[in-house]
Amino acid sequence: MKKNEEIQQVLSDMYYYLEHGITVGNNTFVFTELDFYSMSRYTPRELASYLLTAVSRSDFPHFEAFYKYLKEFPLPRVVDRSYYRGRPTCFLTNGGCDIPVKKKDFFQTFSILEENKIPTTKNTVMEATIRKAFQLPVFPILELENSQELKKRQSPAYPYMSYSYAKQLMKTRKN
Repeated sequence: MKKNEEIQQVLSDMYYYLEHGITVGNNTFVFTELDFYSMSRYTPRELASYLLTAVSRSDFPHFEAFYKYLKEFPLPRVVDRSYYRGRPTCFLTNGGCDIPVKKKDFFQTFSILEENKIPTTKNTVMEATIRKAFQLPVFPILELENSQELKKRQSPAYPYMSYSYAKQLMKTRKN
Protein backbone atom coordinates (compact mmCIF):
# COMPACT_ATOMS: atom_id res chain seq x y z
CA MET A 1 0.00 0.00 0.00
CA LYS A 2 1.35 3.42 -0.94
CA LYS A 3 1.98 5.99 1.79
CA ASN A 4 -0.84 8.28 0.60
CA GLU A 5 -3.33 5.40 0.55
CA GLU A 6 -2.14 4.30 3.98
CA ILE A 7 -2.61 7.80 5.43
CA GLN A 8 -6.02 8.09 3.79
CA GLN A 9 -7.03 4.82 5.43
CA VAL A 10 -5.80 5.98 8.84
CA LEU A 11 -7.67 9.28 8.50
CA SER A 12 -10.80 7.54 7.30
CA ASP A 13 -10.79 5.06 10.17
CA MET A 14 -10.06 7.74 12.77
CA TYR A 15 -12.84 9.89 11.41
CA TYR A 16 -15.25 6.99 11.67
CA TYR A 17 -14.20 6.11 15.25
CA LEU A 18 -14.29 9.73 16.40
CA GLU A 19 -17.80 10.13 15.06
CA HIS A 20 -19.26 6.76 16.07
CA GLY A 21 -17.03 5.39 18.81
CA ILE A 22 -15.51 1.92 18.76
CA THR A 23 -18.18 -0.73 19.24
CA VAL A 24 -17.01 -4.21 20.14
CA GLY A 25 -19.78 -6.57 21.17
CA ASN A 26 -21.90 -4.77 23.76
CA ASN A 27 -19.24 -2.18 24.59
CA THR A 28 -18.78 1.18 22.91
CA PHE A 29 -15.50 2.95 23.55
CA VAL A 30 -14.78 6.64 23.07
CA PHE A 31 -11.82 7.10 20.72
CA THR A 32 -8.85 8.10 22.91
CA GLU A 33 -5.16 8.88 22.63
CA LEU A 34 -4.48 5.17 23.26
CA ASP A 35 -6.61 4.26 20.24
CA PHE A 36 -4.90 6.92 18.12
CA TYR A 37 -1.46 5.45 18.82
CA SER A 38 -2.67 1.88 18.45
CA MET A 39 -3.79 2.52 14.89
CA SER A 40 -1.31 5.04 13.52
CA ARG A 41 2.40 5.12 12.94
CA TYR A 42 2.01 8.79 12.00
CA THR A 43 2.05 11.71 14.40
CA PRO A 44 -0.93 14.04 14.63
CA ARG A 45 1.24 16.73 13.05
CA GLU A 46 2.03 14.49 10.04
CA LEU A 47 -1.66 13.68 9.55
CA ALA A 48 -2.64 17.36 9.85
CA SER A 49 0.02 18.30 7.30
CA TYR A 50 -1.27 15.62 4.94
CA LEU A 51 -4.81 16.94 5.31
CA LEU A 52 -3.67 20.43 4.37
CA THR A 53 -1.56 19.44 1.40
CA ALA A 54 -3.03 16.32 -0.18
CA VAL A 55 -6.72 16.13 0.61
CA SER A 56 -9.40 18.21 -0.99
CA ARG A 57 -11.67 19.66 1.67
CA SER A 58 -14.67 18.63 -0.36
CA ASP A 59 -13.44 15.01 -0.44
CA PHE A 60 -13.03 14.67 3.31
CA PRO A 61 -16.16 15.03 5.46
CA HIS A 62 -15.86 17.45 8.36
CA PHE A 63 -12.36 18.51 7.33
CA GLU A 64 -12.26 21.48 9.72
CA ALA A 65 -13.35 19.53 12.81
CA PHE A 66 -10.90 16.73 12.11
CA TYR A 67 -8.05 19.13 11.39
CA LYS A 68 -8.79 20.91 14.68
CA TYR A 69 -8.73 17.57 16.51
CA LEU A 70 -5.28 16.79 15.10
CA LYS A 71 -3.92 20.28 15.85
CA GLU A 72 -5.15 20.13 19.47
CA PHE A 73 -3.86 16.61 20.03
CA PRO A 74 -1.67 16.54 23.16
CA LEU A 75 2.07 16.35 22.65
CA PRO A 76 3.26 12.99 23.91
CA ARG A 77 4.77 13.48 27.36
CA VAL A 78 6.24 10.07 27.93
CA VAL A 79 6.44 8.79 31.51
CA ASP A 80 8.39 5.79 32.70
CA ARG A 81 7.75 3.20 35.38
CA SER A 82 9.39 5.34 38.05
CA TYR A 83 6.49 7.79 37.75
CA TYR A 84 4.25 5.16 39.40
CA ARG A 85 6.72 3.96 42.06
CA GLY A 86 5.60 4.75 45.56
CA ARG A 87 2.06 5.57 44.48
CA PRO A 88 -0.65 4.19 46.72
CA THR A 89 -3.20 1.72 45.42
CA CYS A 90 -5.96 3.57 43.61
CA PHE A 91 -9.51 2.36 43.23
CA LEU A 92 -11.66 2.44 40.13
CA THR A 93 -15.40 2.17 40.54
CA ASN A 94 -17.30 -0.02 38.12
CA GLY A 95 -21.00 -0.62 38.72
CA GLY A 96 -20.78 0.03 42.47
CA CYS A 97 -17.73 -2.21 42.81
CA ASP A 98 -14.31 -0.80 43.73
CA ILE A 99 -11.45 -2.34 41.78
CA PRO A 100 -7.98 -1.87 43.28
CA VAL A 101 -5.23 -0.86 40.89
CA LYS A 102 -1.76 -1.42 42.28
CA LYS A 103 1.70 -0.46 41.13
CA LYS A 104 2.16 -3.91 39.54
CA ASP A 105 -0.96 -3.29 37.42
CA PHE A 106 0.59 -0.11 36.04
CA PHE A 107 3.84 -1.98 35.36
CA GLN A 108 1.94 -4.68 33.45
CA THR A 109 0.31 -1.93 31.41
CA PHE A 110 3.75 -0.50 30.63
CA SER A 111 4.80 -3.90 29.33
CA ILE A 112 1.75 -4.14 27.06
CA LEU A 113 2.29 -0.64 25.67
CA GLU A 114 6.03 -1.10 25.22
CA GLU A 115 5.50 -4.45 23.50
CA ASN A 116 3.17 -2.76 21.03
CA LYS A 117 5.40 0.32 20.67
CA ILE A 118 2.72 2.69 21.99
CA PRO A 119 4.06 5.85 23.70
CA THR A 120 3.75 5.54 27.47
CA THR A 121 2.10 8.86 28.21
CA LYS A 122 0.02 9.45 31.35
CA ASN A 123 -3.12 9.22 29.20
CA THR A 124 -2.25 6.00 27.38
CA VAL A 125 -1.06 4.28 30.57
CA MET A 126 -4.16 5.28 32.51
CA GLU A 127 -6.60 4.39 29.72
CA ALA A 128 -4.98 0.99 29.18
CA THR A 129 -4.92 0.34 32.94
CA ILE A 130 -8.61 1.23 33.29
CA ARG A 131 -9.57 -1.01 30.37
CA LYS A 132 -7.52 -3.87 31.83
CA ALA A 133 -9.02 -3.39 35.30
CA PHE A 134 -12.56 -3.46 33.89
CA GLN A 135 -11.62 -6.54 31.82
CA LEU A 136 -12.18 -4.70 28.56
CA PRO A 137 -9.98 -4.97 25.47
CA VAL A 138 -6.96 -2.69 25.77
CA PHE A 139 -6.93 -2.25 21.99
CA PRO A 140 -10.61 -2.44 20.98
CA ILE A 141 -9.89 -1.48 17.37
CA LEU A 142 -7.87 -4.67 16.98
CA GLU A 143 -10.67 -6.66 18.62
CA LEU A 144 -13.07 -5.08 16.14
CA GLU A 145 -10.82 -5.85 13.20
CA ASN A 146 -10.69 -9.49 14.26
CA SER A 147 -14.48 -9.65 14.32
CA GLN A 148 -17.02 -9.57 11.54
CA GLU A 149 -18.21 -6.05 12.52
CA LEU A 150 -15.44 -4.31 10.60
CA LYS A 151 -16.31 -6.13 7.42
CA LYS A 152 -19.86 -4.79 7.65
CA ARG A 153 -18.93 -1.13 7.84
CA GLN A 154 -17.89 1.02 4.93
CA SER A 155 -15.63 3.96 5.57
CA PRO A 156 -17.62 7.16 5.01
CA ALA A 157 -14.59 9.19 3.94
CA TYR A 158 -12.92 6.71 1.61
CA PRO A 159 -15.39 3.97 0.76
CA TYR A 160 -13.07 2.39 -1.81
CA MET A 161 -10.55 1.50 0.89
CA SER A 162 -11.00 -1.75 2.78
CA TYR A 163 -7.49 -2.44 4.06
CA SER A 164 -7.19 -3.49 7.68
CA TYR A 165 -4.52 -0.95 8.52
CA ALA A 166 -4.43 -1.12 12.33
CA LYS A 167 -4.05 -4.89 12.31
CA GLN A 168 -1.18 -4.68 9.83
CA LEU A 169 0.47 -1.91 11.86
CA MET A 170 0.43 -3.91 15.09
CA LYS A 171 2.01 -6.92 13.31
CA THR A 172 4.70 -4.65 11.88
CA ARG A 173 5.40 -3.06 15.27
CA LYS A 174 5.91 -6.42 16.96
CA ASN A 175 8.58 -7.45 14.44
